[in-house]
Amino acid sequence: SSYVFPGGTLDSADTSDKWLDVYHRLSSRLGLQSVQQFLTSSLKFNKELLLYSEAHQSEREIPGQIAFRICAIREMFEETGILLCLGLDDLTDFQEICRNGSFHFSKVGNLSKWRELVHKDANNFIELCSEYNCVPNIWSLIEWSNWLTPTFQPKRWDTVFYVSVMSERYSPSADHIEISSVEWIKPKDILQRACKGELNLPVPTAYESSRINRFSGVEMLDRFARWRAEQYSCSRLTPVIQGTDWDSMVLTFHRDSFYENNKGKQTATNSLELNKEGLVNRCIRCGPRKFSIVCNAVPADGHLIPSLLTAEGITSKL
Repeated sequence: SSYVFPGGTLDSADTSDKWLDVYHRLSSRLGLQSVQQFLTSSLKFNKELLLYSEAHQSEREIPGQIAFRICAIREMFEETGILLCLGLDDLTDFQEICRNGSFHFSKVGNLSKWRELVHKDANNFIELCSEYNCVPNIWSLIEWSNWLTPTFQPKRWDTVFYVSVMSERYSPSADHIEISSVEWIKPKDILQRACKGELNLPVPTAYESSRINRFSGVEMLDRFARWRAEQYSCSRLTPVIQGTDWDSMVLTFHRDSFYENNKGKQTATNSLELNKEGLVNRCIRCGPRKFSIVCNAVPADGHLIPSLLTAEGITSKL
């Protein structure tokens, strides 16, 4: 099994026009007429990604940047039991929520029952919000990165990662359907365990954890994520495999000199070629579980270089 962030696949229910009725309660309460305009204009971090436009197929459907956030919130609820929703009955200052993504957990009775219902049918998430007069807190999710599975994988996923900072640490619980356990863990701790080969950490999880590891606290992370999302979109990270030996393969990313020189194409190269000087942004496999992440190439989307991650250990915060 692997350690991953909560998340899952976009469901047709996440793009349903029924969400317009759910959010209309909030927009009408604020004296606004167009719920679609309200959703897109109030979302401060609204950088258009290709996967957003691909998910938005009709005028009546929820825009992609909204649908993906609803999906992330729904999957978080299914897998961890944490419900990131705004209770409209308790809402006092919407502008404050838009500015700093405050969390308000709805007073939903029998959460375990609703969690099971939503797991069985994503449309039940709409029913939950309608019955308890709440809306998914899309304003609390900030675009962090965009990953596309490499071409050599049988299934490819175009995935957006969000950052969301909570006002307190809520107690999660595993659903024992998709996940067997769930826990809060510091990036440094999980990276150290991965370096020792104690657990399987997928490359995107390791790469993004090593970025987050550069911050000394959640306040700094929150400030940076909000600043970056206001200024930039997310460059899509698509790993490309170099070499043919599984136990010593190298995955190169955008802005790596070898990646750019080969125009993002896979090669059957040797380690000597890969070790040439230049900009590097790569993951080096060091056996069945161990790997290193090395990067000295500044991203074009205003992002951070990840912490150096080697089989021996990691560097800490900035």
